[in-house]
This record gives sequence, structure tokens and C-alpha cells, in this order.
Amino acid sequence: MPFALSDIPDLTLHQWIGLLGFSIYVTNYCCLSFRILSSESALFFAINTTAASLVLVSLTRDFNLASALIQIFWISIGTCAIALRLWRGWRLRRTARRPIPLHHVTPPADPGRTLRRVA
Repeated sequence: MPFALSDIPDLTLHQWIGLLGFSIYVTNYCCLSFRILSSESALFFAINTTAASLVLVSLTRDFNLASALIQIFWISIGTCAIALRLWRGWRLRRTARRPIPLHHVTPPADPGRTLRRVA
């Protein structure tokens, strides 16, 4: 028997939001698996947090405690991961703009070479 779009039951707005969240979860995981996204990027966690938020919104209509707790967990972890990555990026940009103090620079052994930083 062939499948037709008319076979899909009428879905409420909350159910469509939940399906959108599910689709975003699956797409994000595929992008991670195929190395389109890195699990170290803030974007990965932003997408995951968005998906969890959409699924949580859908749960306001048909509540399930276990699913709601999982979505709250993902939102919390995602928010912390995004904040951590943004803070690290800000700190790296801030330290990159600082001038190198002279006591951290060694004179070149050869006058033709440039100064290099000592770790």
C-alpha cells in the first residue's frame, strides 16, 4: 500500500514544533558524524540547545516528565558549553592583543633573524 501525505494525522502546532526539534537533533548529529560540525564548536551546542528547547515546548502540550528532564539537562549543558566557549574565545582574543613584554624576548643569535618569543 503506497504512503500518501493524507495518511498523516492532523498534528497540532505543539506536535509540529516537537517534530522540528527532532529534525534539528537528527541533522545536528549527522553533521557531527560526517565532520561537518565539530563537537568543540559553540555552533554545535547552540543547535542542540535550540532542538532541546523546541522539544521542551512541545512537551507543554503532552507532558512527559522523563523527556522534560532530559530536555532541561540538554538546555543546561548546552548553555554552559556555549558560555564556556565564548569566554575562552574572548580570553584568547584579549591576550592576543597584549604587547609582548621585553623580558620575554630573547635577542637573536644571528643579526639577520627576527626576535622570537620564549615560552
